[in-house]
Amino acid sequence: MTDSIPDSAPIEPSGSKPSDLLRVRRPRDITRLFHPSVSSEAVGCRGIFAWVYKEQGRGRTPTLAFSDLTVALLHTGTVAAEFDGGAVSHLFGPSGLAVLPPEMPMALAYADVDCTIIHLKPELLAPPEMGDLGRLELIPQLDPSDLCLSFLASYVREQLETGLPSGRMALQTVGSSILAHVMGMYAIDRPPRQGRHGGLTPRQLHSVKQAIIAARDDEFSLAELAQSVGLSYWHFCRAFKQSAGEAPYRYFQRQRIARARQLLAENRLSVTRIAAELRYASPSHFSTAFKRAMGLSPRAYRSSVVG
Repeated sequence: MTDSIPDSAPIEPSGSKPSDLLRVRRPRDITRLFHPSVSSEAVGCRGIFAWVYKEQGRGRTPTLAFSDLTVALLHTGTVAAEFDGGAVSHLFGPSGLAVLPPEMPMALAYADVDCTIIHLKPELLAPPEMGDLGRLELIPQLDPSDLCLSFLASYVREQLETGLPSGRMALQTVGSSILAHVMGMYAIDRPPRQGRHGGLTPRQLHSVKQAIIAARDDEFSLAELAQSVGLSYWHFCRAFKQSAGEAPYRYFQRQRIARARQLLAENRLSVTRIAAELRYASPSHFSTAFKRAMGLSPRAYRSSVVG
């Protein structure tokens, strides 16, 4: 299984520059952009803002970043997401959960969504015993297996939809509980920088590129590649993109398409044999991926270059 958005997901690489990033800093920004069906804005909770978003049909967002730590729980629908300028891509389904640090750039494409989003200000919610949060780095989490966090997010949703019967202080207390749980589970002491400028070393990059080229379509695993160079999944994706100029899965796809073009031009192997040679899951999967990249089917491309 890949760690990227499937072929059918309705999203393209954001390619946005830092100046293009839409920063969502205040509850009224969220209200203006997303028109939540219900939110905690009216009660003015200290350190936590929670809202429910429902939308039928398909849509997409600009590349944006929330200013606070964000926890999102998808109840129904699908969301195809690209984070950090395309360094990491993920498809969320029902019960999908995300934990994101402040200022994490993302672009989202969604279909028939119903989700709960919770924004937390650690400086207002953290209990004294947590100490200096500046020493910690929150590692983003995409679909962690975390029943406790899912329960807390669902409780917040229930409170919102019933008019916050437990009151503002109760919601703020839940916010502190969510923050303590997230920081305890997913924050680490700030790691040393990898490579020359935070990217992979030349040796690491060469090793990873060779592994990517040799990977099968149905066995490609960013988690295993990250483990091979001693990095977390998220740090690996960012480091690879910084060193190679593109996300690892896009590199994987581009290399295979380049090899496919070469084999088609040589006109020695059938399309079916080329799909097997390049380790696609099936000939139809190869044809779909090739047409998406080149605008032509493999057979049409061969006719155009061979005649």
